[in-house]
Amino acid sequence: GGNGKLVRFEGVPISPVPSTLDTEFKSVSSVSNLGSLNPEFIFANFSDAMAFMVQIGIEAEKLDHHPTINNTYNRVEIYLSTHDVGAITKLDIKLADNIDNL
Repeated sequence: GGNGKLVRFEGVPISPVPSTLDTEFKSVSSVSNLGSLNPEFIFANFSDAMAFMVQIGIEAEKLDHHPTINNTYNRVEIYLSTHDVGAITKLDIKLADNIDNL
């Protein structure tokens, strides 16, 4: 994503949605038992890292789903999780896919 080098991606297995989830999330077809997807990217410089974060923000707004993003100089670390559920949902995976295509 964003011409950065993916240095770490902590993928997790996905499991079926528990029937106890609120109706709002019934359309989400899966969640994970773990809390978040956590890719980390390294860029050539701070400007490239910032440009990538802006692109992530645009994609997040399109989906109305906002990740936690940390930046230190040329590193961008993203935490994808559906906070209302406390787990990973298809929405997180969709946003991750969109980020991969930047």
